[in-house]
Amino acid sequence: MLSEVLKTEADSLTVTFLHEQKEVADDTYKLLVSDSNNKSLAVVIVSSLTDEQQVEAAMRKSADVKQILGKSLGQVILEPLVYGNWQNLSWAALPYHQPYGENKVAKIVQRFTLRPNILVWLKGVSKQTISVPNANSIEDGFRKPLMHFYQLPNIDKNILASVQQSLNRLENGYWQPRHVLMHGDLWKGNILHAQQSKDRKKDDFKFVVIDWAGSLKNGYPMFDLIRLAQSVGLHGHKLNNEIDSHCKIFNCEPIDAISYLLAALGWISMNLGFFPYERFCEMANSCYMTMSDCINDSTLDFKDL
Repeated sequence: MLSEVLKTEADSLTVTFLHEQKEVADDTYKLLVSDSNNKSLAVVIVSSLTDEQQVEAAMRKSADVKQILGKSLGQVILEPLVYGNWQNLSWAALPYHQPYGENKVAKIVQRFTLRPNILVWLKGVSKQTISVPNANSIEDGFRKPLMHFYQLPNIDKNILASVQQSLNRLENGYWQPRHVLMHGDLWKGNILHAQQSKDRKKDDFKFVVIDWAGSLKNGYPMFDLIRLAQSVGLHGHKLNNEIDSHCKIFNCEPIDAISYLLAALGWISMNLGFFPYERFCEMANSCYMTMSDCINDSTLDFKDL
């Protein structure tokens, strides 16, 4: 089946593991398919034994997100070449795309090419998918995730203080939350080079975004921005400018950027699945520090009660 799609003889294809398995029970198997000239053609993703249909569910979610984003913004989402089931495990083959390099020269190039391009895309996603939650959604999507922090062990006292500040602003109406499409794991490892083709236009995005399995239609502003910033080395006034741009989109004060981030982290803490709690705490602390370092101390006291 795959050889027909790739228009290559089956006996000329080589299949190897793309990389080692992560230390997470529900991590999928990822296989690299190459031809006789060692040219990478496709990546096959196979469900883990803990969730036999997770790849099929992920492909459906990617298709839904692609439709929501439309032709321009949705071009960054890959469509499977072929998919099916093997020994009760769902699988899909996606066209191969080159990952971004990790050497010094590659990182410099990415700073001037990838980073601006994906920041433009992310703001576009925020503008297109912003929505106003109803009272029930505010309770379930914002207040409860924030309150959940008080049930978690080993949470930094500064985070808890900001959680209380966010709850105060929510209760007093200073912060009026919005939902947005959230990828949930937007870092450089899930961003690949777009393939060059005759059909590509000059203003097309130069990257693709993979792994939409954990995305949320009614997600949280700021979380994807902070995770991306950490991954691509965006910090200082440049990150502050991006936070301000997103605050304008969501019509909120800079202090509410922290509230959005904490609500996202609270929701994640309620839905950890196989994600180790220790790693969640590390991520929560790191994201909070990245965000709070960009917010002026004077801003933190603005309408905090």
